[in-house]
Amino acid sequence: MEKVLSTKERFVLVLILLFSIVFALSTLLNFGMSYYVSKLLIIAMFFVLYLFSNKAENFFLGLFLLAITISETSYFINFFYKNTILFHTGSITNTIAYICLFNHVIVDLKLSVLLKKYMLHLIASIAVGVYGFVLLNDMLGYHNNAFKDFIYLMDLSYNIFIVLVFIFSFLNYVYKGNKKALVLFLACLCIVVSEFLWVFSLFSSERTLFNITIMLIKLTGFYCVYNYLMFKSEKNNLNEIDI
Repeated sequence: MEKVLSTKERFVLVLILLFSIVFALSTLLNFGMSYYVSKLLIIAMFFVLYLFSNKAENFFLGLFLLAITISETSYFINFFYKNTILFHTGSITNTIAYICLFNHVIVDLKLSVLLKKYMLHLIASIAVGVYGFVLLNDMLGYHNNAFKDFIYLMDLSYNIFIVLVFIFSFLNYVYKGNKKALVLFLACLCIVVSEFLWVFSLFSSERTLFNITIMLIKLTGFYCVYNYLMFKSEKNNLNEIDI
């Protein structure tokens, strides 16, 4: 069952829509400050929506949204002060965010059931994930001698966990087989795709078009997160019964 929207939630959704319009205009007109402000406010509003939800049931998801908000805040302040510590804070909290999302995705999974009933799904999703991970690292030009570099280690951790989020959100959907798990998978898929596109945009001359596309996909992902939060506790498919 889905929860009925409150007046406060409707108001926050309207704000997200308005900030999204500001973001698109800022990107088109190359207004740096309003670009970062609107991007930060959009993410922050989704965290506010989380506060209206069943927080106990979605603890790690809340930490994900909080960490993303802190990360965007650090990048926003760094836009003005160009501080290395702020930049690293943004990178670290961004990685922590995806670790939290990964923890939320796997919390109900049973490895024994996955290995027994969904081995093909497991192998296929891992193959796609490994391909995506290798592609990311090749595009960013990482080499073995970069392992001692702090930035490389942070980026490596980040890449690992966004790939893990994709793999296990898909397995979580296969495992549970319900609408709530599907919405979570779509949320993770959109967020991960937006991260891949961001890397591709680094090598494109059409940064404006990429930025708008990335934000639209990420917005779709976060809106799916919001819809996921609106679900009340739902009995899972028989796939989750211990065997």
